[in-house]
Amino acid sequence: MNEHSMSSPVRSDTTAAPSAERPARRPPDLRAAQEHHKAGRPGEAESAYRHWLSLHPGDAGALHGLGLVNHQAGRQHEALGLLRQAVRVGGGGPKGAEYRSNLAAVMGRMGRHAEAAAELAEVVRVRPDYAEGHCNLGVALEHSGRREEAAAAYRRAIALRADYPTGV
Repeated sequence: MNEHSMSSPVRSDTTAAPSAERPARRPPDLRAAQEHHKAGRPGEAESAYRHWLSLHPGDAGALHGLGLVNHQAGRQHEALGLLRQAVRVGGGGPKGAEYRSNLAAVMGRMGRHAEAAAELAEVVRVRPDYAEGHCNLGVALEHSGRREEAAAAYRRAIALRADYPTGV
């Protein structure tokens, strides 16, 4: 799987209600978790995400962030559960595509390539212009032994982004 989607900054759906005087922004505790994560402080990020989730147990962005921290720490089973929850809670639209893409990365790391391909098929259904999603789908399909479908996914990635790295 392409590691790029796993290392991108974590974003949240949770924002304060914007007004003319106050633009939309993330709540401070969740922002701190995301800043720790982005700065490479996984222990602090994990603590902050867990604190936020103790107050807001269904926050998809925090579930996603904590899932990524666990994935990056090699705790794939915990990451899988957290990312599945994030998809269940906030799995619609482009944000859900990001969650599913990272869920698929964990599945791929665990050797569950057919499941990863199913998640990635949903990612590219929601975001058909997402070249990286098509490339990751190709990887999952290739690992599942579905070489012709993989080749088609790779071609689609390249068609969407002519400068896509060769040798995918």
